[in-house]
Amino acid sequence: MSHHLLIIFGKPGAGKSYVADIAAHSFGYFSHNGDTDIPTDMKDALFQKKEITDTMRRQFLDTMITSITTLLKTHDNLAVHQTFIKKFMRKKVLDAFPYAKFILVEADDAIREKRYMKREYFNLGLPYLRRMTDLFEPVQISHTIVKNNDEGAENVTAQLEKIIRGNL
Repeated sequence: MSHHLLIIFGKPGAGKSYVADIAAHSFGYFSHNGDTDIPTDMKDALFQKKEITDTMRRQFLDTMITSITTLLKTHDNLAVHQTFIKKFMRKKVLDAFPYAKFILVEADDAIREKRYMKREYFNLGLPYLRRMTDLFEPVQISHTIVKNNDEGAENVTAQLEKIIRGNL
């Protein structure tokens, strides 16, 4: 059985969930929000605006890899969206799923901040968003980019179609 796995990642507010929703609605992917795998201690630290340790991230990642493995048993096409803020996180997912297509969602900073501040889920304020943005490590794995400013769903759909159909 051939699986198609999209790992949709990027800075907070870039529109990762939006891109995953388009993959689901336009291309038949099952969308999994990686945030649902965040362990309780990490959630507590997030909401208390405390530092997230790499130990917490590793536990989170192990849980997410287990979820992905389980979801791939019932879904041939899976789109996972999560920040994947650290290089080691992306590398570990790539090692577990070497056939995955990594998609970096990018948006201008002002647009990302505006989107983030409108959010009801995991909105921890602008200072926290900026701190998380500063922690986002450079991408050193093979990936494609989806630009997600304010051009609308048609633009994102066209970009995704090229990626999914293998034209990028």
